[in-house]
Amino acid sequence: VESKESKHRLEGQSLIPILRGEKISNWRESVFSEIDYSFNEARKILNLGASDARAYMIRNNRWKYIYYKGFPPQLFDLENDPDEFKDLGQSTEHSKIRGEMKELLLQRITSRKNRVAATDEFVLKDRDYTKEDGIMIGVW
Repeated sequence: VESKESKHRLEGQSLIPILRGEKISNWRESVFSEIDYSFNEARKILNLGASDARAYMIRNNRWKYIYYKGFPPQLFDLENDPDEFKDLGQSTEHSKIRGEMKELLLQRITSRKNRVAATDEFVLKDRDYTKEDGIMIGVW
């Protein structure tokens, strides 16, 4: 079911073209996931604040990279270690791939659709509420 009102908030891509056997030209080559484990016992054990118990993951066909706020990252070679037993997150041999995966994750996080109350079209209309409200951005 397609909804025109919420497209500006939805992160995923429709699977309908796949179900119809159509070729998809702009399919993502990685998946992204995040977790807020504030309600998990691990937060207490690790002595973390309520906003610090977070992790972000990006995965492609070969690699899985997990970033934990305040802790070392994890990296798994899914081709040679599909069950994820060997953590390469601190391996000096894998620093380049770790950097590449971290950059992919950063790109994904910074391109998320965090504005839920207004569409991009609404925002781009010629208006500036900040002057009236006393919020000055980019003025020196």
